[in-house]
Amino acid sequence: MTKLGDDRDRRFVLFEMLKIQELKQYPKFADYDRDTFEMVMGEAEKFAENVLWPLNQKGDEEGCHWKDGEVKTPEGFKAAYDQFVEGGWLTPGDDPEDGGQGLPQSLCTACSECFHGSNMAFANYPNLTHGAGRLLKLFGTPEQKEKYLTRMWSGEWAGTMCLTEPGAGSDLGILKTKAKRREDGKFLIEGTKTFITGGQHDLTPNSSIRCWPGSRATRPGPRASPSSSSPATWSTRTGRAERTTMSSAWASSTRWGSRARPPASSRSGRTENAWASCWARSGRAFPSCST
Repeated sequence: MTKLGDDRDRRFVLFEMLKIQELKQYPKFADYDRDTFEMVMGEAEKFAENVLWPLNQKGDEEGCHWKDGEVKTPEGFKAAYDQFVEGGWLTPGDDPEDGGQGLPQSLCTACSECFHGSNMAFANYPNLTHGAGRLLKLFGTPEQKEKYLTRMWSGEWAGTMCLTEPGAGSDLGILKTKAKRREDGKFLIEGTKTFITGGQHDLTPNSSIRCWPGSRATRPGPRASPSSSSPATWSTRTGRAERTTMSSAWASSTRWGSRARPPASSRSGRTENAWASCWARSGRAFPSCST
């Protein structure tokens, strides 16, 4: 496969160096063997070459655009996303009880290499959704997992993060958005966020957004981690911020596009909901097929 690199090299790493076929001796992978792994790898390569690669140039040329009140991804992305989800590529290495297939992460990484190599713009969407889901898996409450994780890892909803700030870019050490705990256990989010990679789009009807503020305990400097913040979840049902036990702030929205006007409370730079903090004082974000 010349378009996606040397498939012999991938198999050499998987089966000669890592010897993933020997994982069969462990109960977690007892149902798998080399033939299964070969089949999965082959299907990933075919999907990447036949579905994602042809969309790569088109995605660059067309890009995302605003139409009829929502963000439109490039032509063909929606159909490819539906096929991606149907094929089980969103959560192949996750536990079956969470909707995954329980495959070895090393094999999933090799498959992901094909997807990213053939169309990085497209691959960012499921990649961010899966990352947001992992955060929920590790730190979310049972209620949050029921409400968000099951929908995200089934492909019904998407997920992403709201990190970038004006003047900071991706430099975590100089991010200024803060999370402050209130006496009732909820949190106030204060600051400015701008640009959300895939924040809202037409691949799914809803997106859950991680907002990355810092806490007072966050150390200054390049090693500071905004993910150490106190979290909050924006509830579309109640219209209020709800306390979470996760390590970042969350927001859930229903087709608020890139030109939506933020709530009045957010325009002052101080708000009680995580969604508004993503838009505080900026008034717009830029969903994109790539960063």
